[in-house]
Amino acid sequence: MSKVLAYYHIVFCTKQRENTITQQSKRALYKFIWELILELNCGLIRIGGTENHLQLLIELRSTVALSDLVKEIKSRSSGWLKGNSYFPNFKGWARDYFAATISGEAKQSVINYINNQEEHHKQIDLDAEFREFCAQMLLEEYEADKMR
Repeated sequence: MSKVLAYYHIVFCTKQRENTITQQSKRALYKFIWELILELNCGLIRIGGTENHLQLLIELRSTVALSDLVKEIKSRSSGWLKGNSYFPNFKGWARDYFAATISGEAKQSVINYINNQEEHHKQIDLDAEFREFCAQMLLEEYEADKMR
């Protein structure tokens, strides 16, 4: 029997980053996604987000491809959201997503980060944060290339 321990931090946004996930109804969405992830034989460690994006920390099983998992979550939750009167303005998820593996040592930091999304994004919006993150990744790649 194969054993794999793979933690993924996944982020995806609403279409055009519209604020369509309300504070009052996000718990229902979180519960739906949690049940879906269990059905797909993976583990949800943490879920959170804001009105325009979701962040998940999941444990991916060896029998599931990351792209398939994200596709299922986005597709099935989109249908559920569009048919749910608690989300009247939801038009769908954006096409792309972000995912990164994390170490077991980083797990608690990611949990804290996801737990603090509402407060965090009062300081910096998602687009600005993502631009900073990409710039940092490019800098790290550049530095690594110099060392080769």
